[in-house]
Amino acid sequence: MEKLWKKCGKLIFLLAYDTVIAYVYYISAEETKKKERARVFQAHENKSRKKCFGTKEKEGASTYNRVSMLKKGHRLLKKEDFSALFAGGRHIRGNFISLKILKNGLAYARVGFVVGGKVAKKSTVRNLIKRRLRAIVHAFEDEIRGGVDVAVLPSAEIMHKNFKNIEKETRGVFEKARLLQNVRPWNL
Repeated sequence: MEKLWKKCGKLIFLLAYDTVIAYVYYISAEETKKKERARVFQAHENKSRKKCFGTKEKEGASTYNRVSMLKKGHRLLKKEDFSALFAGGRHIRGNFISLKILKNGLAYARVGFVVGGKVAKKSTVRNLIKRRLRAIVHAFEDEIRGGVDVAVLPSAEIMHKNFKNIEKETRGVFEKARLLQNVRPWNL
């Protein structure tokens, strides 16, 4: 009985009288090295991700922290608060960001963000927009006048704007609504 090993692509067949007795998957030494390099790269990448939250920012980098949150009391979260705001609040419109404003009787302002399904169908995109808006409002949170609830409402145009344009528009709408301390207020 004559046995013959025959290579065909990635498989090696053991043939006996033209019938396959067994086959073995062949991996070259180069392929194993590539796989090991890929594993090492992935492990290194994961380690660097863990470190990125604690690193200091480089010079010339953005002044916003990776995780920027409004103070806990300064967030508008409850459904009742949003309902009251939308029922009786004043509406200020910008190019692609609008605000709803209502007095709250507190010494500080509370800010909420509403990004609807018409703005973006995917929840990941809506959450990205909310994170960007939170970071922008967090940057000038101390300048916002107290005693008001504010809902930030972006339109679908925000999808095609970069961060700097969103920042400029958000600050502009807050100034137009006279919510910043450096702008003379009007009666709500």
